[in-house]
Amino acid sequence: MHAFRYEPDAGRIEDLQRRLAHAHRVPLAPDPGGQLGIAAADLTRLAAGLAAFDWPRFAARVNRWPAYRVSQAAEQVHFVHVPSATRAAVPLLLLHGWPGSFLEFQEVIAPLTEGTPAFHIVCPSLPGYGFSTRDPERSCNAAAIADTMAELMQRLGYTRFLVQGGDWGSVVAGELARRHPARCLGLHLNLAALRPPPADDPARAAVLPEEAAWLTAQAQLWADGMGYYAIQSTRP
Repeated sequence: MHAFRYEPDAGRIEDLQRRLAHAHRVPLAPDPGGQLGIAAADLTRLAAGLAAFDWPRFAARVNRWPAYRVSQAAEQVHFVHVPSATRAAVPLLLLHGWPGSFLEFQEVIAPLTEGTPAFHIVCPSLPGYGFSTRDPERSCNAAAIADTMAELMQRLGYTRFLVQGGDWGSVVAGELARRHPARCLGLHLNLAALRPPPADDPARAAVLPEEAAWLTAQAQLWADGMGYYAIQSTRP
């Protein structure tokens, strides 16, 4: 285990800026509804944002809290670790989602470590995200990541701990609680995936009138807005 500090690579930044400056833009048909892919205006805004990106400021954000990398199997796991000064503090593992990073939790670390109750914060980059690597020869599904996180907490001396997750992190957190119940003091999720019951399901009788609009919107979403989900549920 060793301390981690992010230093932007000037050569790679220059290469990115050069690529952006010489990118070939093809003419696109008007597409206000976004049916043909990324809207031209959004792509232009994204390119301009990357070209003007403040890398030193980003590095300061990354390095705001003490961070480390540890070797586990053939992987390098990056994580922020901020113990509380409170003796009775409880270890808390915070798991980010996709597309996200440990930076999602930066503003809650101080309140959680200094508040009452207080927590020892461990905030990793999931394998393959941010500054954590992943071994392509090793499984990287939710169960495998959950085991990696449990091993990390063990190496930090936290035999039992709380876990919180959102988005993909909620799936990993749920797996961790199922696979390591004796070590998981509690599970908190800020995403719980729900699908409306089918039209012929008796559970529909329990739907409240104020939930009817939600059901209609969800049915439309699954019919028209989840193509990427269907594709990625089989193969990338």
